[in-house]
Amino acid sequence: MSLTNPSSLHSALARAMTSLLFVSVLLAGCGGGGGSDAVTAPPPPPPATTYTIGGSVSTLTGSGLVLQDNAGDNLNVAAKATSFVFPTAIANGAAYAVTVLTQPTNPSQTCTVSNGSGTVSGANVTLVAIACTVNDYTVGGSISGLTGSGLVLQDNAGDNLNVAAKATSFVFPTAIASGGSYAVTVLTQPSNPAQVCTVSNGSGPVTGANVTKVAIACSVNVYTVGGSVSGLTGSGLVLQDNAGDNLNVPAKATSFVFPTAIASGGSYAVTVLTQPSSPAQICSVTNGTGTVGAMNISNVAVSCVSVARFVFVANSTDGVNGTGDVSAFTVNPNTGALTAVPGGPVTADTNPSAIAVDTTGQYVYVSNVGAGDVSIFSVNPVAGALTFLEDAYSPGTSGASIAVAPSDNYVFVGGIGNPNTTGSVTTFTLNQNSGSLNRVVSSPYPAGDAPYGIAVDPASQFVFATAAYTHFLFVYTIESDGSLSPIAGNPFGAGPGAYGVVASPLGGASGGFVYVANGAVNTISAFSYDGTGNLTELAQSPFTAGSQPKGIAIDPAGKFLYVTNYADFSVSAFSIDPQSGALTSVGPPVLTGNLNGVANPGPIDVKVDPSGQFVYVVNNLDNSVSLFSSSAGVLTLSNTYPTGSGAIRVAID
Repeated sequence: MSLTNPSSLHSALARAMTSLLFVSVLLAGCGGGGGSDAVTAPPPPPPATTYTIGGSVSTLTGSGLVLQDNAGDNLNVAAKATSFVFPTAIANGAAYAVTVLTQPTNPSQTCTVSNGSGTVSGANVTLVAIACTVNDYTVGGSISGLTGSGLVLQDNAGDNLNVAAKATSFVFPTAIASGGSYAVTVLTQPSNPAQVCTVSNGSGPVTGANVTKVAIACSVNVYTVGGSVSGLTGSGLVLQDNAGDNLNVPAKATSFVFPTAIASGGSYAVTVLTQPSSPAQICSVTNGTGTVGAMNISNVAVSCVSVARFVFVANSTDGVNGTGDVSAFTVNPNTGALTAVPGGPVTADTNPSAIAVDTTGQYVYVSNVGAGDVSIFSVNPVAGALTFLEDAYSPGTSGASIAVAPSDNYVFVGGIGNPNTTGSVTTFTLNQNSGSLNRVVSSPYPAGDAPYGIAVDPASQFVFATAAYTHFLFVYTIESDGSLSPIAGNPFGAGPGAYGVVASPLGGASGGFVYVANGAVNTISAFSYDGTGNLTELAQSPFTAGSQPKGIAIDPAGKFLYVTNYADFSVSAFSIDPQSGALTSVGPPVLTGNLNGVANPGPIDVKVDPSGQFVYVVNNLDNSVSLFSSSAGVLTLSNTYPTGSGAIRVAID
């Protein structure tokens, strides 16, 4: 008989006790007649009954779960088990207390016990319940160097976490179940300042504890500061950023980048430390200051314009026998001040009346109204001294005005006939190697009466010539061989006493603006012209000037127009609307210089240096040239210098 089954053992014991009782009764019956008084011994107690302790296990996935009963009888429960029974049975009536000694791992779980304690009551205990849940753990770590805002981290391509500026630690809001994995990445880098944050220890399995070893290291981005350079021909330009980091910019450079990068969030301030020389130029900076963001700075613009090297004045009655000559001056590039070139004025031909310099600054051309020719001089590029080369004959008329085409291919001379009702324009081709002039055989071309003013548009398409007595403006197309063809509708009406004329430097192939000083009515006529040269007077034209306006000029940037008022010895300044071409007066007229105390210095001509900061005015009756500084078109008289007698026109190299 097997004794391992408690129920079978109980039945066997019961049968044995019944048999013993029966034998005892028989023995008692047999001895009853003898009258025996012997006492019968009590039966022995039944053996103790024992019961097992066990129950159910739910959602156990990890290994290593160890249970105890009554603080002992350790029971190892295998992963994924669904039930358990302690190896040691408990006697009926004894107490039991099931607890967890060791929680499972891989994955880490927390197992709890319900119905875990009580008293054995005549049966095996099977209602103890072990319920296990997988543990969740947070993912986080340290942050170093974070100063910018906007950092966003992700875990497992989600669970976005916005991290505040200057944070030193982080924890993702969503915990990860033990046995899972984590993968921390940067979704959005911080800005203000821009930074690059990198992740180390960023991925791995989640085991039995919060992940705290992920490290985010942030560094501030650095970006270069640079931009464009335009118009730079001289050498020696030195730029600075933030009053340091000097950068030498070579001649003809079109861009620049400072060698030292700036951290995002830092500031930059680009300035000119040294202006270029050889030739002297003035460079200015736009978009030069700001704060570095999240990219290289490339929009700083450095614009360079040449500064006048020399000023030349045609003196119509100076020199030997009053036949006329040319005064030459060097220019201080910083102040515009003039210094007479040693050796004094250079003789031209009879009665020089107008003067121009070719676009390369190598040659000076002087039209001589008394001689009917053009004197040609070479320019010493260092000292500014003039050397006479030759005279070019201008047939039929006496030169009263002269202009060089911006293309540097042609020279145009406006001449007065005899009588002065037969004015004309003569075209010369210009040899850029020698400076010599060759008259175009079909010239001269009729130009009404006295063309005291002549100008060429910036695209070298058209010639504009005034007719002082008949109040006209003649317009010609420049053909490919330099010959001139009057455009349809020619001539166009200007004001009485039309004298000086100037074309805006902002014009192009599609047209631009042209302005005429009307000396007899104290006005300025303003026209737009199209790509064919056809003129249309502006709706606001004419504009009021001073008394007897004659000379007229526009600064190289096309922003301001200046007019000399011959009769009230002043200069008027106007701003130019870049869209409409309309003029707006910049303050009241400014008096010109007066060296000799004459009642009226007689300002007759005006030119602006290439940088736009200096304005030179020839005073015909004072035999002088005045220097004005210009700030946003506002003129300030700086100085006045003596010329020869009968000073009439000025040119700038």
